[in-house]
Amino acid sequence: MVGEATRALVDGWATTPAAVLDERFDVLAANRAYRLVWGDPDAAPAGWRNALLLLAAPHVGGGPYRVVAEEPLLRGLYEQFRADTAHWPDDGRAAEIVALLTKERPDAAHWWECRAVQDFAPITAAVEGARAGLRLTFSLLRPVAEHGLYVFAHTPADERSREALAALIG
Repeated sequence: MVGEATRALVDGWATTPAAVLDERFDVLAANRAYRLVWGDPDAAPAGWRNALLLLAAPHVGGGPYRVVAEEPLLRGLYEQFRADTAHWPDDGRAAEIVALLTKERPDAAHWWECRAVQDFAPITAAVEGARAGLRLTFSLLRPVAEHGLYVFAHTPADERSREALAALIG
């Protein structure tokens, strides 16, 4: 459950795509900017409403954008995912996510088998799609009042990206 303050924060970022995630990175809420860039997580097939899965398989989410050279972002998120889910070794949902990642991205199977864990550090990545030249900085923020949740914010990394997002979001 997402608290009112966290929901208001995410919804208040008009030109910053953001979603509220649980420790398995399942999307609990997303703002309008997130939906316009990455697609509506509510429309994803059963089991796929997960930020890590949707970034690894952008065609599933239906959004007009995808991360270029996604390895650093996906590996960083996956290492945080492993750190969070290591507390529950028998977690069926975490195992389901890893199985879907492996099936969807066999080219990256060695990533999903890796046992490395690490706190996610912000990563700036190029994003391509309807408007070329976007660069976003991906950050995981932890609302103090809501243990076990993250705010996954994608802030424009430069003025050109800020303007392109503002034009997209209108």
